Amino acid sequence: MPGPSNTLLIEGSFEELADELSHYLDEVKRKQGDTNTAIQTEITPLLEQNQKDEVLKKLVTGSAVLNSAPEKEFIAAYNLLVHLVRQSSNPNIFLPRICQNLSAPVTSSPTNGPGLALSVLTTIFNILPQDNDVRYHVFLAILRVIRSSGSFELLRPQLKNLDAWITQWETDEEDQRKLYLSIAEVAEEASEEEQSYLYLLRALRTIASEDTSSPEARFG
Repeated sequence: MPGPSNTLLIEGSFEELADELSHYLDEVKRKQGDTNTAIQTEITPLLEQNQKDEVLKKLVTGSAVLNSAPEKEFIAAYNLLVHLVRQSSNPNIFLPRICQNLSAPVTSSPTNGPGLALSVLTTIFNILPQDNDVRYHVFLAILRVIRSSGSFELLRPQLKNLDAWITQWETDEEDQRKLYLSIAEVAEEASEEEQSYLYLLRALRTIASEDTSSPEARFG
């Protein structure tokens, strides 16, 4: 779960690592019976033209196949992808798709899949600056994985940080409400009725706050 910031220590140039990852993605696809155009073939001319973001689009789009990669290779492959994305001038456009993939079942490891996904999501969360609002979307993905695995105890220690995070991300009422409702659902799935009720109340208060601040409320 989220904790102190950390870094990814991966050696190699962008070109070398992107080529390595594309080859790996193609191998996983091939083993799944997918014989469509190889990602490595698609990105080679883009690398030669130094079109880094176009390369990343191909890699991130193709990365959904990592959820069927061997368990022992899952974290390393995703960490390499995240490392490459961080070298973009605008990594925030790629991270939500990666989080979406990590929220999906890890078909190669039904038992340990949630733990693997949480490990990568936690890394993404921790390497982002504290005021980066993409952390909000990463946290929602973490909540989806925790809900699917019934691991509320992993979430509980982090709830004390929630108010500070919301302030850092400058989260508006609508997004706060979505976050509180997600936490309430995770708690309900884990039979944590008191926690679920608490966050449902917090969600309701965001509606009251919106009503109070609306023009109709002020001038009606």
